[in-house]
Amino acid sequence: MKTTVKVVGIVGTVLLLVSILLPYVGESSLIALVQPFWSRMFDVISNPTYENIGIASSTIGLMLMILGGIIALASFGVSSKTRAGFGFDIVILGIILISLPVMEFQGSTVSKVFTVTGVEYWPDLKFFAVGYFISWVGAIIGLVAVHEERPPRTIIIQSQTASAQQPVASREFLTSDQAKEIKQTEKGRLPTGYDSLDRVLLGGIPEGSSVILTGIGSDERSRIVKRYVETALNSGRGCTYLSTSINRIGDIVPQHERDLQVILCHPQAEAIGAGSVNTQTLKGVDDLTAINLAFEASKRNLLAGGYESPSFCFEILDDVLLRQHGPTTRKWLMDILARAKASKMTTLATLNTSMHPLEEAQIVIEAFDGHIELQEEAVVTRGAKMIRVRKLGGQRFIEKDLLVEKENI
Repeated sequence: MKTTVKVVGIVGTVLLLVSILLPYVGESSLIALVQPFWSRMFDVISNPTYENIGIASSTIGLMLMILGGIIALASFGVSSKTRAGFGFDIVILGIILISLPVMEFQGSTVSKVFTVTGVEYWPDLKFFAVGYFISWVGAIIGLVAVHEERPPRTIIIQSQTASAQQPVASREFLTSDQAKEIKQTEKGRLPTGYDSLDRVLLGGIPEGSSVILTGIGSDERSRIVKRYVETALNSGRGCTYLSTSINRIGDIVPQHERDLQVILCHPQAEAIGAGSVNTQTLKGVDDLTAINLAFEASKRNLLAGGYESPSFCFEILDDVLLRQHGPTTRKWLMDILARAKASKMTTLATLNTSMHPLEEAQIVIEAFDGHIELQEEAVVTRGAKMIRVRKLGGQRFIEKDLLVEKENI
């Protein structure tokens, strides 16, 4: 929670509690007004007159205000916006309930409250309007503070991609600031480098597992892939990168020529990868055996260099699936993923599900331990994207969607 929001929320809550607990002038606290009627609170059961209903309402309202104020104050103290908002909701309900006996017992109070600056009205009100107004001011300040931090509760309209045809349960989503509040981590996780995603994954991808990142091609997906490779290299784990292009990681290749193994599958691969150390070139993705052999060579180089549990990132699935189709692609996938797992490599692959029939895309997705989906949603603004972790090989993760903010990747 931002410091400004926390301070504003605490100020609003303190104002609220002051309006309840402290007298102002004379006998004008909310407790002082309601207290004489507490003993008659349950008379409404045997004698449900308007007066007794008002007494019961005011007593319940006061208790709700106190309870809500305490919840809100405690929640701002531990930076929990959701619980603070719940506390202020209770407070507002309490103020509304406490307003009923004000109308009954103070007589013409509605008009007098709105003309409280007129001195002639104050003796009749016993200065109650002061506490009443402060209660509303405190509650409104607190609600405004909470609203600034709450994610918008709008309807999510899913994009029409192949994966969108699957039934999707509605879940709450997190912003990057909210994800920072997640402090839980699990042992044996390797970070992706995207901090908000790593927090949702409770530290990152389980070591030695395979995860597929699906969704249409986008800057967000490219950044996540680059961050994954860069994080593996910066942590000294080493990485094999298998793709049809080197553009995505081109600027980090010169800095990591020793610990980065590149396999390029492109008709012009030799020209594209010219001058790059530890780069193997293939003419395309038709020869899956050649890809496997190149992968084994890159893996041997990393292990011989002393890199334990290196990372593996490949972005040729779309090309392979278009050429080879579902069954053949799955058979190849099962083989290369098994080879990676045998060497304790942590794998991240990408797939553009909108390019393939749903059945073929699902055949590929099911070969992986984990599945992270990047969806385009109409949430905050048109084109906004959400990350949803669908599975993680039976490992724990936060079951909330993540609003992708490109600048935070």
